[in-house]
Amino acid sequence: MKLRKPLAGVAAAVVATSILAFAQPALAANSTPTTTHDANDPSFDDTLAVHTLDSDLIGGGSDTSQGVMHLLGEAWNGAATPPANRVASFAATGGGTLGLPNTAPTRPNGSGAGLNTLHAGGNNTDFDFARASRPINATETSDGLQMFPFALDQIKVVVSGNTASNAPLSLTVDQIVAIYKCDPAADNWTEVGGSTSGTIVPLFPQPSSGTGATFFAALKTANGNVDVAPPACGTQVQENDPSQIKDNVNAIAPYSEGLAGLTNGLVRIVNGWGQPRALYNVVRGSDLSDGTKGPILQSVFGKDGFVCSNAATDIISAAGFHQLARPSSGGVCGVQTQAASSNFTTNAKVTTSTTVTGTNPSAGAVHLVASVTGSATPNGSIEFFEGDQSVGGGPLSSGGLTLDLADVALGSHTYTAKFTSNTGQDASEATTEVVVKSPSSAAVTFSATPAYGKANSVIVTVTGSDTGNVSIKVGSAAAVTKALSSGKATLVLPTNKPAGSYPIVAKFLGTDSVAGSTAPAKSLVIAKATPVISETFPAATAVGAAGKGVVKVAIAGSTVKPTGTVKIFMGTKLLKQVTLANGQVTVTLPKLTKGSHTLTIKYLGSTNVKAGNKSFTITQK
Repeated sequence: MKLRKPLAGVAAAVVATSILAFAQPALAANSTPTTTHDANDPSFDDTLAVHTLDSDLIGGGSDTSQGVMHLLGEAWNGAATPPANRVASFAATGGGTLGLPNTAPTRPNGSGAGLNTLHAGGNNTDFDFARASRPINATETSDGLQMFPFALDQIKVVVSGNTASNAPLSLTVDQIVAIYKCDPAADNWTEVGGSTSGTIVPLFPQPSSGTGATFFAALKTANGNVDVAPPACGTQVQENDPSQIKDNVNAIAPYSEGLAGLTNGLVRIVNGWGQPRALYNVVRGSDLSDGTKGPILQSVFGKDGFVCSNAATDIISAAGFHQLARPSSGGVCGVQTQAASSNFTTNAKVTTSTTVTGTNPSAGAVHLVASVTGSATPNGSIEFFEGDQSVGGGPLSSGGLTLDLADVALGSHTYTAKFTSNTGQDASEATTEVVVKSPSSAAVTFSATPAYGKANSVIVTVTGSDTGNVSIKVGSAAAVTKALSSGKATLVLPTNKPAGSYPIVAKFLGTDSVAGSTAPAKSLVIAKATPVISETFPAATAVGAAGKGVVKVAIAGSTVKPTGTVKIFMGTKLLKQVTLANGQVTVTLPKLTKGSHTLTIKYLGSTNVKAGNKSFTITQK
């Protein structure tokens, strides 16, 4: 058993090629290769002259998944920190023998051939995994092999796409069964819906291949569980090879739907029947239980490994397949099993769009707000960066994330919000610029002893800036903007502003270089005015004449005229009750008895002016 070195890193993106320099072991006597390099062989093994190492994860097998595993292997091997355990996935096609660290085996072509390298008589410890496009059989299960599903494919039948095939656009499974049973009633295209006569040429891959095994198993099920053998009327070909199909107007063959889509129209997929299947990477159970090798295999193929990671999603898609969803998303990608996968939930790609805004709410502070939208609900996390430096982040919450930064240096800062999905959705990012400004503070003062009838003022003083604007809101009135002059702004209130308590909200709105600030909460209290009462009654009246005069109520130093009620008493006797108009009222007193009388004017006050009184003397002659 080979023991692997610990993994040094995980690839994070697709790389076209990565030629890595490793010390080469001595060539074993029986390991001389007799084949040339294939495009789907590992790029670092460019001559197959024993460039693989004992520490590499070496695999082969399925033709269907040779392309996708080549791309995944290249991405893994191309990590920024080269892994100690490279993935060396060798193509099924190309023939000849491979130069491995200790042996020169025949290149395994197909799922069955790949699986045979891991157990029983064909067991070769140079191989660590097999690509398989079919589940393991009873013998392979009893020999302890374990599968890691990772991608969804579907077997369809294809016909020539390079020329006008005689095949119809669609075939039922019963028609396909009849064709592959060499049924005389289904040996011409016109007998199964074709518009042009032509003898059908059924092609099929080697039955031990994953495509062949899955295809014939599906035909058996459709045939009442009776085997459909490879047809005597047909021809065996390399699986998923368009060369014998593309120019034959009468040919039909089972084919990987994913690979058929990459032939640039050389083959045409026939509508109708299809058989979904998982693609697997298969390993020895004994290797998984090995304390050194097991974690390495899990790191590449397991549910938390590279093949099931977000970094692999686009790679698998580029190869024509769909990455199976991870268990956290209801799927089975990377779940170790010996049973055929029937859960085909995939990591459906979701196009996302990220936006970000930033503000400088106070000195040295930055407030970032990012939001993510998508063709489906985005699921993942946001990380904020300034340049290459992460400044914080976390999982999405209601489609977004906020971040508050403190002690940020003065000046301009550019922040990028990067969305990363944990279910294979598209990543997206957005950038914003925030200018962090110098601090300021604001304070509110009032004119001396604010009172009704006076010219009361709200004064805002800003420390940190001599210029700029302040917003002043008095009570429920709309905010008023005033410009600073030498760091101060004054709002003069109307002299008839009613008495009462008014909360003041004063804000410095900031400048290009100075941050805004809000003054501490404060209330303006306008006191009731003290009345000044005067009268013009005569000092004496003639016998039988009534006294007549004007009563005035004023506010000292103010042009505001009080309102309210005035009463005139003689002792406790009410002589007259009148109402002020524009601060005064003319009063005619009742006739008084002969003699001197002291009268009292009582002003009852109002919501804005205090009550008051004044006495005067009048003599009735």
